[in-house]
Amino acid sequence: MSNTELPNGSGASGKTGFGVQAYRWLVGGGLALLVLLSQRTLATLDETAAAVRTLQAQVAAMQGATESRFNAHGQRLDTIDRRNDAQDVKIDGLWQRLWSPVPTTRTP
Repeated sequence: MSNTELPNGSGASGKTGFGVQAYRWLVGGGLALLVLLSQRTLATLDETAAAVRTLQAQVAAMQGATESRFNAHGQRLDTIDRRNDAQDVKIDGLWQRLWSPVPTTRTP
């Protein structure tokens, strides 16, 4: 800084130097760009949050549907097991009747 320049970057005649003016333009443009990018980032963040909320709702709905399908399938398997057990009991009874000794009758 020369003796004729003031602390604000202007010379003794009150004119601002080219370097100071360019610096001010760069800071102003950089600040505007920073604000623009911040707004864009916030808009993207809002869109992402909305998409995440939608996905969370869809996942919750799918979990409910999946759980109900699993429960229904479990009930069907239980019903089939009970029916198979009943059939096994019938088959065992038939095998016992088939292989049990026949009472002999005496003829007089």
